[in-house]
Amino acid sequence: MPMLRTIRYYYLKTVRQRDTPEQIAGGMAIGVFLGMVGPPGIQMVIAFGVAALFRCNRVVAAMAVWVTNPLTMPFIYSAQLYLGSFITGITVRDIVPTTQEEFWQFITNIRSHGRAILVMTVGGLIVGTVSGIVSYYATKSAVITYRNKKEERRQTRRLAAQGLLKPVLPSQGHPPPKPPEHKP
Repeated sequence: MPMLRTIRYYYLKTVRQRDTPEQIAGGMAIGVFLGMVGPPGIQMVIAFGVAALFRCNRVVAAMAVWVTNPLTMPFIYSAQLYLGSFITGITVRDIVPTTQEEFWQFITNIRSHGRAILVMTVGGLIVGTVSGIVSYYATKSAVITYRNKKEERRQTRRLAAQGLLKPVLPSQGHPPPKPPEHKP
């Protein structure tokens, strides 16, 4: 339950921003893309700057980089690693150390990092681009839908306050539909 509450909180924080739907969606796309590609630790700063450069919503961009967090990183980075490996032709076994000795050789040998960075970057660019595009259109749609429903509720309340609309109580509901007449 707390997870759903958190998701709802960030959803409302996003759709209630005061920019245009395109600016909000642009901030989301930038944040999601940089969350997939950017190095952890400075993603928020980069997203904030890039969003400002493109005149997108900076707050949403900074929030969206958290798509990669300690809970999602293993899944996202694994997908990037395998996709990048598939595209570049560099096998994962050639990159990822499997023994403790190989791990320490990998850590201490800077030259071995180049292939791993290449594979992760290629995978990250693909995953980030697709995720950014999907998040742009999903966010734009969510903002427009939220604003339309909010305006509809506002209009209904205004008309009810003027006495031009009789409010339907939930207990009253709508009258049942009439059954079709059969002619012999």
